[in-house]
Amino acid sequence: MSTTTLQRPATPSAVHLTFGRVVASEWRKLFSLRSTWWTLGLAVLLQVGMAAILGAAARAVAASGQGTLPVDGVQAASAGLQFSQLAIVALAVLTITAEYSSGQIRVTLAAVPRRTPVLLAKALVLTGVVLVTAVVSSALSVGALALVAGEHISFALPGAESARILAGAPLYLVGIAVLSLGVGALMRHTAGAIAALMGFLLVIENVFAAIPWKPLQIISPWLPGTAGSRLMSTDADIAAAQAVPHHVGAVLGAWQGYGVLVAWAVLALVAAVLVLRSRDA
Repeated sequence: MSTTTLQRPATPSAVHLTFGRVVASEWRKLFSLRSTWWTLGLAVLLQVGMAAILGAAARAVAASGQGTLPVDGVQAASAGLQFSQLAIVALAVLTITAEYSSGQIRVTLAAVPRRTPVLLAKALVLTGVVLVTAVVSSALSVGALALVAGEHISFALPGAESARILAGAPLYLVGIAVLSLGVGALMRHTAGAIAALMGFLLVIENVFAAIPWKPLQIISPWLPGTAGSRLMSTDADIAAAQAVPHHVGAVLGAWQGYGVLVAWAVLALVAAVLVLRSRDA
């Protein structure tokens, strides 16, 4: 007599869940959202559009006989960054809050009970998408500026400095994206998180920089947007700020400022991981 051993069919819990599979899942979820395509397209349009506007302004200034715009072409190509970052903020927040609003987060966390890989996978996917989008935006911005302005705008900065400013735009947007993802995970509410981030980056940081009150002047250089944007400053601007006698507050270098932005982003992501692991979906 022979005995037949029946194999129990594999259940979802028996499937070996790897971090790679979590990343693949987050990639599919991100690009299944219609808002992803809209926000990425808007980010490109805003930066390229601002470069084209500055190119037209440079041509108009030259035609009026007033010389040339007092800005290097590389910096002008990055001028739209302050606007395109708003679209990136919205995308990063929606990457996590869209799941809370739809209730899909319960399914996600049931599939990945440890929870931490979920947020890390979202951060990894978001970083890759934002980095590629920002690189494309920067390249198109330089092209649009050169096409519209022609010889009426100069690209006179040294090669290493130009490369740092051009690379700084994508790196800055990646830092802002991870920071926004962390804030979105902490707040869980799309409108609230976007409003808080935009208010902080556009209003509070500018107010701190504009008001000549010593406590605000000391804090201002260490705020994420202000610090991160140092990566797009010229060496001459940084040296001039450092040479001001009795300057109140720190004058961060380009990479020092970006390090501060990265620290903010990591802090927000770590806080989000701790909160995600400690409370119910």
